[in-house]
Amino acid sequence: MREAAYTRRMRVVGAKDRSEIELDPGKARKRGLVLDAMWKSASATRARGVFRGTHAYFNRLDEARQVLLARTLNIS
Repeated sequence: MREAAYTRRMRVVGAKDRSEIELDPGKARKRGLVLDAMWKSASATRARGVFRGTHAYFNRLDEARQVLLARTLNIS
């Protein structure tokens, strides 16, 4: 199998063989499209307009949105 330039210099740490990097461009594109579709279907819509609030308030909103997104993606 042909290796990409950046995988020749990669160092594997540990006993497990990690193969997250897809070397075949066609398979990588298909996998990316599937992941994009998952992300798009799980992402919640944001309210439009101008909002005022403290930095802590917006941090809480962001955290709640991220938790909802994670729960949607990790249904199993």
